[in-house]
Amino acid sequence: MKDVNLFLCGNLWQSLGDHQAGWELVRCLRSSDPQVRGAAQEYLLEAGPRSIKLLQTAVASSALESAVAAECLVTLLTCMSCDSSPDEPAITDLRYDC
Repeated sequence: MKDVNLFLCGNLWQSLGDHQAGWELVRCLRSSDPQVRGAAQEYLLEAGPRSIKLLQTAVASSALESAVAAECLVTLLTCMSCDSSPDEPAITDLRYDC
Protein backbone atom coordinates (compact mmCIF):
# COMPACT_ATOMS: atom_id res chain seq x y z
CA MET A 1 0.00 0.00 0.00
CA LYS A 2 1.30 3.41 -0.84
CA ASP A 3 2.03 5.81 2.00
CA VAL A 4 -0.57 8.31 0.79
CA ASN A 5 -3.34 5.68 0.76
CA LEU A 6 -2.39 4.50 4.23
CA PHE A 7 -2.39 8.10 5.46
CA LEU A 8 -5.82 8.73 3.93
CA CYS A 9 -7.27 5.52 5.36
CA GLY A 10 -5.84 6.34 8.77
CA ASN A 11 -7.35 9.81 8.75
CA LEU A 12 -10.72 8.64 7.45
CA TRP A 13 -10.89 6.01 10.18
CA GLN A 14 -9.79 8.40 12.92
CA SER A 15 -11.96 11.35 11.99
CA LEU A 16 -15.06 9.78 10.43
CA GLY A 17 -15.03 6.14 11.46
CA ASP A 18 -15.17 5.13 7.79
CA HIS A 19 -15.51 1.33 7.89
CA GLN A 20 -13.85 0.70 4.54
CA ALA A 21 -10.82 2.69 5.71
CA GLY A 22 -10.81 0.81 9.02
CA TRP A 23 -10.84 -2.54 7.25
CA GLU A 24 -7.98 -1.39 5.06
CA LEU A 25 -5.99 -0.67 8.24
CA VAL A 26 -6.82 -4.18 9.46
CA ARG A 27 -5.47 -5.60 6.19
CA CYS A 28 -2.33 -3.50 6.66
CA LEU A 29 -1.75 -5.15 10.06
CA ARG A 30 -1.04 -8.34 8.06
CA SER A 31 1.49 -6.64 5.75
CA SER A 32 4.97 -8.09 5.35
CA ASP A 33 6.32 -4.53 5.59
CA PRO A 34 6.97 -3.63 9.25
CA GLN A 35 6.55 0.09 8.53
CA VAL A 36 3.10 -0.46 7.05
CA ARG A 37 2.10 -2.66 10.01
CA GLY A 38 3.39 -0.07 12.47
CA ALA A 39 1.63 2.83 10.77
CA ALA A 40 -1.66 0.91 10.61
CA GLN A 41 -1.39 0.07 14.30
CA GLU A 42 -0.70 3.70 15.18
CA TYR A 43 -3.77 4.87 13.26
CA LEU A 44 -5.92 2.27 14.98
CA LEU A 45 -4.54 3.25 18.39
CA GLU A 46 -5.07 6.96 17.76
CA ALA A 47 -8.71 6.28 16.83
CA GLY A 48 -9.20 4.87 20.31
CA PRO A 49 -12.33 2.96 21.36
CA ARG A 50 -13.81 2.71 17.85
CA SER A 51 -10.90 0.45 16.91
CA ILE A 52 -11.70 -2.09 19.63
CA LYS A 53 -14.95 -3.20 17.99
CA LEU A 54 -13.29 -3.28 14.56
CA LEU A 55 -10.46 -5.49 15.81
CA GLN A 56 -12.87 -7.78 17.66
CA THR A 57 -14.94 -8.16 14.47
CA ALA A 58 -11.82 -8.79 12.40
CA VAL A 59 -10.73 -11.60 14.73
CA ALA A 60 -14.25 -13.08 14.95
CA SER A 61 -14.54 -13.15 11.15
CA SER A 62 -11.04 -14.67 10.78
CA ALA A 63 -9.87 -11.61 8.84
CA LEU A 64 -7.13 -11.13 11.43
CA GLU A 65 -5.31 -13.55 13.70
CA SER A 66 -5.95 -12.98 17.38
CA ALA A 67 -2.21 -12.74 18.08
CA VAL A 68 -1.92 -9.84 15.65
CA ALA A 69 -4.92 -8.03 17.11
CA ALA A 70 -3.89 -8.72 20.71
CA GLU A 71 -0.99 -6.28 20.82
CA CYS A 72 -3.15 -3.47 19.50
CA LEU A 73 -6.08 -4.34 21.77
CA VAL A 74 -3.91 -4.50 24.88
CA THR A 75 -2.41 -1.11 24.10
CA LEU A 76 -5.85 0.38 23.43
CA LEU A 77 -7.31 -0.95 26.66
CA THR A 78 -4.26 0.13 28.66
CA CYS A 79 -4.39 3.64 27.25
CA MET A 80 -8.12 3.89 27.88
CA SER A 81 -7.75 2.79 31.49
CA CYS A 82 -4.96 5.32 32.05
CA ASP A 83 -7.00 8.12 30.48
CA SER A 84 -10.17 7.54 32.48
CA SER A 85 -10.73 9.61 35.56
CA PRO A 86 -12.07 8.22 38.84
CA ASP A 87 -15.44 9.85 38.05
CA GLU A 88 -15.85 7.99 34.75
CA PRO A 89 -17.55 4.61 34.71
CA ALA A 90 -15.43 1.55 34.02
CA ILE A 91 -15.57 -0.15 30.66
CA THR A 92 -17.84 -3.12 31.25
CA ASP A 93 -19.49 -3.81 27.91
CA LEU A 94 -16.51 -5.40 26.18
CA ARG A 95 -17.04 -8.95 25.08
CA TYR A 96 -14.38 -11.43 24.04
CA ASP A 97 -15.40 -14.30 21.80
CA CYS A 98 -12.63 -16.84 22.10
